Amino acid sequence: MPKVIPVPDALSKPFWDAVNEQRLVLQHCTACSKLQYPPQQTCQVCGSAGQLAWKEVRGKGHIATYIVIEDGRLNRRTVEVTFEEVAPGQLIHEWRVVN
Repeated sequence: MPKVIPVPDALSKPFWDAVNEQRLVLQHCTACSKLQYPPQQTCQVCGSAGQLAWKEVRGKGHIATYIVIEDGRLNRRTVEVTFEEVAPGQLIHEWRVVN
């Protein structure tokens, strides 16, 4: 089974374009100065719809925990197993994402 490649929609395209350039960008609300992920139409904190822009973030971080989701339909002895890693974390001194 081939690896699953994310298909960007209009909302997530700037994020995936940055990933392909080995950069990390998050939505930034200029109304309340909060960063958010995953991308949404409105700010998760203040609800503002017209104040979201993309902001590049850098720095050291901390992975709080992670899980690996494996596709159970695949033979576990297969060399390439499709899975997704989810890692909520914290970028020190800049932002915090916890899902």
